[in-house]
Parts: sequence; C-alpha cells; structure tokens
Amino acid sequence: MSIFLSVDFGLPGATDTAGVRPYTGTNPQWNNTSIFLSGGVSQTQTKVGQATTVKVRVSNANRTTAIEDVRVDAYVMNPFVGPFQPFNARRKLTGFAASIEPGSGGTSSADPHVITCQIQDPVLGAIPWTPTAADIEGTSNGHLCLVANAYSVPDGGPVPDTTTYDVINDPHQGQRNIAVLKDATVNFTFQVFGPENGGEFALDLLPLRSRDLGIGEQWLLRSLREITIPEVGRKRLVLAGTRGRPDVPIAFSRKAVQGTLSIDGLGELDVHQLLGVGKRVAPMLADRPALRARDWGAGRLVTTVGREGTFAQLALKHTGVAGALQAFDVVARDAAGRPFGGLRILNLDR
Repeated sequence: MSIFLSVDFGLPGATDTAGVRPYTGTNPQWNNTSIFLSGGVSQTQTKVGQATTVKVRVSNANRTTAIEDVRVDAYVMNPFVGPFQPFNARRKLTGFAASIEPGSGGTSSADPHVITCQIQDPVLGAIPWTPTAADIEGTSNGHLCLVANAYSVPDGGPVPDTTTYDVINDPHQGQRNIAVLKDATVNFTFQVFGPENGGEFALDLLPLRSRDLGIGEQWLLRSLREITIPEVGRKRLVLAGTRGRPDVPIAFSRKAVQGTLSIDGLGELDVHQLLGVGKRVAPMLADRPALRARDWGAGRLVTTVGREGTFAQLALKHTGVAGALQAFDVVARDAAGRPFGGLRILNLDR
C-alpha cells in the first residue's frame, strides 16, 4: 500500500504520515482533514445553484517513487453516523491525477496532491456539481458529509455500490462528517446506520472542549464567509460584525449544551442528559475495551436499525451569546466499545 487519505493532515502532532491502520492518533476518523468541499458555502456545506466540487488530498507513503494513474471516487451524503455504502450517496463525483508524488504536499488546496472530483457527464466531460433543490432536499441548509476512496490498481480499488466502506481499517478510504449549526438550527437531520449484522449498537454523545478542536475545525470555520482572522499571524477567529456592529471573538461556550434528539422509533431524548452519559462512558471504554453486550452501561442509548438506517433530528437551544461555540461528537459503537462511525457537531451562535 502506498496511497492513503491522511486522517490528520495539517494537525499539530499528526501521526498519519504512512497510512498505517489501525490509526492511533487522536483525530476522529470521521473528521478526515484530507477531504472538503470547494465552491460551496463552507468545506462541508453548499446550496442550490452553487457550482461545487469535492477536493481530496491523496498522500503517498512511498518515499522515493511517484504513484501513477490515481483515481478518487467521492460521495456526497446526508450527514450520517455508521457504516456507509455507495448506494446511500446523493451524488458521486470522480477525479483523476496522472501521478502523486511522495508525501502529502503543502496546505494549499491547489497542491498537486489534491485531486478535484467532479461530475462525469457523458457529453460535457468533467464538470462541477451544481446542486438542484432535489439534490439537497431533506438536508439541513445544505449540510453534507463526504466520503472518498482513492486507488491506483493494484493499490486499492473501486468499492461496489452495495459494499460497506471500511474507513476504520482501509487507509484508501476516508470521510468528513462534521457540521456547523448557526443560530441553533432547528431540526438538523442526519441518518443513523447500524452494524452490518443488524445487531445492537450504542449511539454515544461525547462532549468536546476547546482543546479537543484543532486546525481541521478552524479550517472549516474559516471557510464560512462571516468568519475571519482579524490580524495577520493571529489564530483567533472572529464573527464579522454587521450593520456597523463590531466583530465578535469566537470562544468556546461555558454553557452546557441544551436541546433534544429525536430518533425515529425512539422518541424525543434530552441532549444534555445524553452528553452526561457520554462523559462517563468515554473513560470506561478506554479502560475496558472488551465490554460484553450486558455491560452497555446505565443510561446509554442502545438500539438497532435496519439496513436502510433511520433518521434523527437534532434541535439545539441558543446560548444567548454571539460567537459562543459548542461542540460534541455523535459516535456509533459496537458492544466491545469499538467505534464504527461518527458525526461532529459544532453549534455557533450569531
């Protein structure tokens, strides 16, 4: 194996420099910094009529030899948690590079390691994807999740429509499941997929602190039009003022996340309570990696879903403070505590 999608490209202390799996770094594998949208509203959001492509950074673990004829299949999805199959996708985009040099290149989105994935039209050839109303119907303000597969036969290969992606174990594959909700978007909708065998799994909500967020989240926030860095050389992000109002620094909120999570078939659940359970569960999973099914733990959200998955709706309350940021992960885990999918939520008040 030579080509891979670096999970933590650009992050301080990045460890995914050779595509070794299992990945041992701290960045969630569903927050792969090598995958992003271009031309839309942000790195994970677009809108009707906006010409959009998927950018995928392909790294080469071979120290001396370029890899030739590299192809990337990229998929745009509803925000989701769990195992992905290509037939679930809203759109498939494809890109190609004649060769990928060793390493991962620089941070520029125009770096030769970054492959632009577009719609392959039988008449027009490769063209950007311009979403229609039907394309983003059912999404929350055009929020999407991105999945990609890079290969150069025999280094990897295409994934059939009904084959489950194995992002956790296959370095050729990656996903970017992260959404920024602004002004407490009501009824943010995402899909939930369970394990292939249809068995029980836990859906954990894990609270995040400011130290859990890094360059990947900063890149995403900076891709929003209303967020800027006011001074050259500074890292502090600000929410641009409107109508003569001053800029507001973005800071992690001290207020607890409040809201509801409604899952088809399970009813309405309290987000604050679920985050409290998740906070207790995280260290337990680290200490006891071989949990048995009866050891799910008090208060955890344990369920099953069919092959087509189910839908969940998230509604978060305002903090009442402009520039206040809240964050948490929604993680699907099996009975042994192993994660097999996740979604990162950033909630920003304006």
